[in-house]
Parts: sequence; structure tokens; C-alpha cells
Amino acid sequence: MKTKTKSLTTKREALVHFFQQMDIEMIDLLLTDAPTYQDFRKEVFIEKLSRTFQQFQEKGDTFLNAVQGACGNCDKSKNGFMFIGNNSKQYMSILFDMEGNCAKDVYECAQMKINYQGIDRTNQLWIQPFNLDLPF
Repeated sequence: MKTKTKSLTTKREALVHFFQQMDIEMIDLLLTDAPTYQDFRKEVFIEKLSRTFQQFQEKGDTFLNAVQGACGNCDKSKNGFMFIGNNSKQYMSILFDMEGNCAKDVYECAQMKINYQGIDRTNQLWIQPFNLDLPF
């Protein structure tokens, strides 16, 4: 039986797909070098995101389920996804600021609103933890 593969027609769809796969190399290829992401240069953002993916994988996650949501506080006009580990149920909330087919910014959301009740809000992983004052 042949499995049907969904074609990715926009950069946003591709970013969501590769976040779900925790495929840092493909995310790196999809993001341009010009802007910053979450106020970090691209290479710093990619390194931090890679560390977050490692945290998911260390807890046994092989895939991140994507639940669509929107910012519930800072920028209520922005939509994104809560990416939930398939085993650990840890999550990260990411907003994609798209202009046309280009990601202007990709950043975390501390108060993502979603229509899903089974989330432990104390189980959030961060690309940039609030309690760290690190240069990268």
C-alpha cells in the first residue's frame, strides 16, 4: 500500500513540518541570513533551537505534534503553533511572522492560546530560558 505524502507548498508549511520533525538542517536552509530570529543572529538562533530539540529527544520524543494557536498576550495578531513532544508531552510555542513566502521572524510565545486542554503549562521548553543571562 502506497503512503500518500503531503506536499509542502509554502515556506510556512515547510517550517512547521520540519519543526515537527526536529530537522534543524532543513530549518536552517529555509531561514534567510538577513534578519534576526527572536533577536538573535540566525546561527545563534539555530544553535539554541538545536539544543531545545535535543531536550525533546533526551525525553524520548521522536516527533512534535503541532497544535495551531495564537499569541494570547504580547501580539494577539500573530498565529503560530504549540509543538508538543510525542512522548514527553513537553512543548514549545512558536510564532511565525511571515511576509509573503518569507519568514521575517520566528520566536517563542510565552502565552500561546490553543483549543486543546490536555497540556501541562509547567512543561514548556524554551529556546532562550528566562532565567539565563548567557551571551548565546
